[in-house]
Amino acid sequence: MASRSTLGDQRGFTIIEVLVAATLLVIGVLGTMAMVDSSNAETRLTGGRDGATNLAREVVEGARSIGYDQLQQGTGPTGLESKLQALPGLVSTSSTSWTVQRRGIMYTISAKLCSQDDPKDGIGPHAPPAYCAEQPITSPEPPDSQPEDFKRITVTVSWTRNSGTRDVTQAALIDSPGSKGPRVTALVATNASPAVAPKIITAGTMSVIFQATTPPGVDKVIYSLDGVDKGTLSVPPARTDWTFSIPVPLPPAANGLYDGGYDVSVRAVDARGTVGPDFTIPMTLIRSTPARPADLAGGPDTIYVGGVAKPVVELEWKANPERNVIGYRVYDPNNAVLPCPDRTNLGAQAPALQLSCVNTAATPGTYKVVALYRDASDPLMVSEGQPSTVTTDTTVPRAFSFKDTTAGNLTNCSLASARRDMEEGFPGLSSEALFPGSATGSPQTLNLCSPPFTAGEKLRAGSADIKVYFDNLEKTNRDCVVSGRLFNNATPITPVLSTTIPGSSPVTTIAGSMGTVSALTFAAGDRLNLQLSWAPSVGCAATRLHYGGTAYPSSLTVSSDRIGPPNAPTMLPATTLPNGNTQLSWSAPAYGNPISFYRIYRDGFDYTNRLDTTGDATETTYEDDPGGVTHTYYVTATSAKLAESPMSASVTK
Repeated sequence: MASRSTLGDQRGFTIIEVLVAATLLVIGVLGTMAMVDSSNAETRLTGGRDGATNLAREVVEGARSIGYDQLQQGTGPTGLESKLQALPGLVSTSSTSWTVQRRGIMYTISAKLCSQDDPKDGIGPHAPPAYCAEQPITSPEPPDSQPEDFKRITVTVSWTRNSGTRDVTQAALIDSPGSKGPRVTALVATNASPAVAPKIITAGTMSVIFQATTPPGVDKVIYSLDGVDKGTLSVPPARTDWTFSIPVPLPPAANGLYDGGYDVSVRAVDARGTVGPDFTIPMTLIRSTPARPADLAGGPDTIYVGGVAKPVVELEWKANPERNVIGYRVYDPNNAVLPCPDRTNLGAQAPALQLSCVNTAATPGTYKVVALYRDASDPLMVSEGQPSTVTTDTTVPRAFSFKDTTAGNLTNCSLASARRDMEEGFPGLSSEALFPGSATGSPQTLNLCSPPFTAGEKLRAGSADIKVYFDNLEKTNRDCVVSGRLFNNATPITPVLSTTIPGSSPVTTIAGSMGTVSALTFAAGDRLNLQLSWAPSVGCAATRLHYGGTAYPSSLTVSSDRIGPPNAPTMLPATTLPNGNTQLSWSAPAYGNPISFYRIYRDGFDYTNRLDTTGDATETTYEDDPGGVTHTYYVTATSAKLAESPMSASVTK
C-alpha cells in the first residue's frame, strides 16, 4: 500500500503533544514572572537603600551646619538629635522616635556623637562617655592639654522591608575650628536667667555677669560683644573659671545698649598665644518701650498712579535704634490704622519695617507713627512704643515774587496788555524791571501768572496781601489810580482794589490786603493771576511798577495748606562708569523753595517707579546698577515736608 504524505495529514497534534507544549510554556512564563518579581524586589531594596544613604548624608551635613560647640550628645532641647530635628526636612513625624518619610518609605534615624583625640599632638585625659570607645590611649607626643580635636557623628538610618529591618550607617569627622588652640567649655550668666541665654527685663540691671569655664593651662580669656572685643582676663594657669561683666545701661548713658538681641562670646588663649574658637551665647534686652520714631516728616503731595496725578498725604521717618523693633504702625487723623501701599499685601495690622507711608485718602490732620515690638511679658503679643506725630493740616504763607519773564503765562492766565510771571522763592536780580501806564487809550493792564498748582493743593480762606513798589514821575502833581484783582484761571476770587499814586512820588511801597478770598482746592494746572490796571491819564503815563529786582521785590502772598514744592532740577547727560553702572547727574534749581533731598525714578514717573533717594540736597549725582538693561530716569527735588517738584526731563542710558 502506498505511503501518504504527512503534508496533507489533517489529524493535528495528539493530546500528549499539546499537554507537553502547554507544560513547557507554563514553566517558561512562571520562570519569567519569578525573574520580574525578584528584579522588582531588588529595585525596591536599592531604592530604599539609596533613600537611606541620602538621608544619612543629609543628617551629617546638617550636623556640620550646627556650631561645633552646640554639638552635644544627650537628650532634651540641647541634645544632638533635638538640634538636628529642628533643621528643615529633618522634622520627626513621630513623638516617640525620630522618623522621616521619603518616597513612601518610613525611615527611623539615630545619631550618636563622640569626641576624638588625634595622637599626633599628644593624648590628653578622656572623660567617659564623651570620647569614642576605640580612641587611642597612648602617644609618643607630650600630653595634650586640649584633647578634643574632632567630633565623630555616627548616623544610622533603618527601615522595614518584608517584615525585616534594613539599615545604613554613615560616620563622619567634624573638625574643631579651634583644634589648635584651647577651647572654652561653658559660658553662663550668673545674675540673669536663663543662664545660657540671659534675658534682661528690668531697667535697673546695669551689667550682666558671666562665667566662662576652660580646661587647665589656659593663659587668658578674651570676651566680646557682637564680635567686638571688650576685655581680656589674665590669671594663673591653674584657673578654670573666669568671670567678667558686660555693662548694659540704657542709652544715653555711657556704654548704653539699646534693647534687642546681642551675642556674648569668649575665646581662650594658651601660653604660646594660640587662640581657640569662640564660645557664644545670646543675650536679650527687653527693658523699655521703643522710643518715638525719629524725624517724622510729612505733608500733602501729589504722586502718579497709572500716569494720573493723585493727591495724597505722604509720611517718612527714620528707623528706631532698638534691635527688637519688628515694624511700624501708622494712624490717620481719625485714629484708624493705615493700610499703606508699601505693605498692602501684609494687611494694615501686620508689622512691616517700611519707613514711609502714603495715605491715598489724603486726609488732613495729625498722623501718628509707633514702633512695634514684642514685650517681655508676652513674647507672642505685638506691643506699641511711644508715638511720634506730625500735623499735615497746616496754614502757611506762600509768597510769589514778580519776574520779568513770560515762561508761565499760558492760556489759563487772564488776558492783559502784558503778561509776566510770579514765582515762589525768586530772589530777584540786581537790575529791576519797570512797567509804566499809558496817557491815552484803553487801560494799561499787566497780568502776573503763577506756576501751575498740583491737584489737591489748597488756598486757605483769608486775606490775599500784596506788596508792590510804584513811583509817579509826573511833575505837575497829577495822580494815577491803579487797581488790582486776583484771579484763579481768569476767574476773579477777590474784589477790585484801587489805590492812588500821587504825582511827583518817589518809589513808594504799597502794602495791604486785596480782600478776603474763599477757600478753594486747586485742580492740576490751575494758576493764580494777579492783574494790575492803570487808568489812561497823564499821571498814569508817568507811573511805573518796580519789580523783579532785589531793591524793590514786588510780591503777592496768600495762605495755603502747604509750602510749595521746590523747582525741578535740570537733568544732565548720564554716563557709563568703568564698572558698568550708570551715573546720573543733575543741576540744582537756581532758586525756589528749599530742597531736602532728591528722588530718583526709573522707567516711569509713577509712585511705583521710585528707585531711591539721595542723602540730602547737596548730592546731585546717583549711581545705579542697570543690570545690563537700558533704563529711563527722572529726578525730582523734594522738600522737608515731602512735597515734590515737577519731574526733571528724562535721560535714557
